[in-house]
Amino acid sequence: MNNPTIDGLSRKALEQALLAMKRIYQAGYDQIIEAGGQCDTPEYMMAGDPTARELRALLDAPALARQDPVAIPDGYCIMPKRLTAENGAKALLLGEFKVEVTNECPDCGELDEPNEHCEICDGEGEYSQRHTISWDQIKFIYSKAVEGLRLKPHQGISGQEGLTFKYRDPASSEVRIVGLTKAEVEEGMQDTLHEKLTAQLCQCEPVGETNVADCNCNDYAAEFERVADQAGQRPPVTVILPDRKGPHEYRDASYTQTCMANEWNACIDAITYRWG
Repeated sequence: MNNPTIDGLSRKALEQALLAMKRIYQAGYDQIIEAGGQCDTPEYMMAGDPTARELRALLDAPALARQDPVAIPDGYCIMPKRLTAENGAKALLLGEFKVEVTNECPDCGELDEPNEHCEICDGEGEYSQRHTISWDQIKFIYSKAVEGLRLKPHQGISGQEGLTFKYRDPASSEVRIVGLTKAEVEEGMQDTLHEKLTAQLCQCEPVGETNVADCNCNDYAAEFERVADQAGQRPPVTVILPDRKGPHEYRDASYTQTCMANEWNACIDAITYRWG
């Protein structure tokens, strides 16, 4: 399976970077970022009403988010477009993330005796050094996450002038697809959907030998059921970080601040996911 990357950073790494940086959700909302459903708190989850979700999907997502944080498409989170000192991101993130580099021990080869103890590597032949990831690196990773995971018009969430809806007859499994424009949605989505579906399904039969036709459009259309949008079936997610006891320490001993600059697995070891 291909795992597309953005400047060498995998999609998973980008999602994890956003998750590790989740504390800046509170630092100035001006961009909506896909985060695999791992949104910060329930108020940033999409409302469960499919009608509301599909209506909002036609709107300009970033502009809408600034007005109403609740109206975020399911599976997306709000994140600042850029990390700056002004929106508080630098104060929150600088010094938080570190990279551990393993080096060969330069002193082991110079020991006079084979069993002589090396104080640098304790006889292991290599030693590790921890370096704080620079602010430029943090901004680079974040910018790539924004670039790779933000809402795009072709995803059908924002920038689209229309939506499609799928209906299935539960008896025959016949499927019909109805398309609506943005204007039609704004005028009255449910009524327009029904009218368009009815027009597709209309069955007219002659009455006897007359020219009168009996059309069962409404009755036949009523049998069709909306096919649920898979994205709308995801349960809400709560992401819980371990409690902090200091600037860079956590009460949960299993949590580690050690993480590679391009792989953030170690940064979220102690994060708990609660579904439903």
